[in-house]
Amino acid sequence: MIEKIELFKDKTECCACGACENICSQNAIEMREDEVGFLYPYINKDKCISCGACMRVCGYKKANEDNDKSDKYVIAFSSKDDIVISRSASGGAFAEIAKEVLNESGVVYGAVSDDRSNGWTVHHSRIDKVDDLKMMQGSKYVQSDMGNIYKQVRKDLDDGQKVLFSGTPCQVDGLNNYLMKKYDNLLTVDIICHGVPNQRMYKDFLSYRENHIDGTIERFVFRDKSKGQGMISRMDIKTNNSKSRSIIKKGELYSYFYLFLKQHIYRINCYSCPYAKQTRYSDITIGDFWGFSSLYPNMAASVELTDSKGVSCVIVNSEKGMRAVDNIKQHCNCMESTFEMASKYNGQLKYPSRLTGVRQNIIDVYADKGYAGIEHFYHTHFWKDRIKYFISSLIPMKVKKKAKSLLG
Repeated sequence: MIEKIELFKDKTECCACGACENICSQNAIEMREDEVGFLYPYINKDKCISCGACMRVCGYKKANEDNDKSDKYVIAFSSKDDIVISRSASGGAFAEIAKEVLNESGVVYGAVSDDRSNGWTVHHSRIDKVDDLKMMQGSKYVQSDMGNIYKQVRKDLDDGQKVLFSGTPCQVDGLNNYLMKKYDNLLTVDIICHGVPNQRMYKDFLSYRENHIDGTIERFVFRDKSKGQGMISRMDIKTNNSKSRSIIKKGELYSYFYLFLKQHIYRINCYSCPYAKQTRYSDITIGDFWGFSSLYPNMAASVELTDSKGVSCVIVNSEKGMRAVDNIKQHCNCMESTFEMASKYNGQLKYPSRLTGVRQNIIDVYADKGYAGIEHFYHTHFWKDRIKYFISSLIPMKVKKKAKSLLG
């Protein structure tokens, strides 16, 4: 028995991984939104028996103590499957790893982004068919609702099922701490994470946009590749006369995506994240290999890796991860790299995102005026950037590349 159950003293000490909620045998812990939508565990004192299980599985503070800087095996990766590439934010590394697990009768857990009919919710889900993998592909720049997913993972593992679990570094560590033991049949993949906004703000953004169009927003895709690789977003709309159309434009021209990319709307703990470092808690770390062509200007073409299609950064953190990567190499174009090169334009492999000077102003505006206040803030404070991105969106990619090559 523990005299006082205290999961965190202030909000910088909680990442909302959900391990505490899942481990509680009395169902005394519930993840609740704060005044602006960020989730934090609430303890029902009438149900709590002070067993301390929730405090034991909280790995957030422990992560600060780890500092493993050993060499890692790193590759630049791009799937040979054009369909996989088209549905993936970068080079399709997650999809190829997941396909391998599913083809061996395993199951995959990862983040899924629902359409309008299901409330635009982003949540972790379970799939056991390759045909369902497309639901998990692509970037979702919002914190996923974990629900009771750790309990489902443990049941599958105890039943002998091969399991792939993917998530942010804190979610992977949350699962590891919840399980409290190693499983040979578990493979974990974490994404290179910059920080997470909350679901309420994301849904309010879509509701606000919907009120200013002739129809309904059925789906929002953060990174669509139909017009090239990069931060290009797609909004699928059903008009009031039941016709379907899509708006495709630079993501920075949407307030929510712009504020995400500029690090203005993350959870407060993300700015001191103990997982943003070389030490990893998964078997494999994946993300965009930003700047690949500029880092390897003389090699990109020879190994058939190109920024225009997307290149994944794959970092191996364990022997189990190495075996998984070896199994998918036949399905990809790849070349060996280094942690130094992979982290050059992926700062969050070394340090957390920077707390910006306007972050609190934006959160206060949202609390006071809702998403309309954020939209107004975006238009009045960042109008120069909006003009820059709008002009950039009018210039064809071929012209940009030509100009870049001429300017060196």
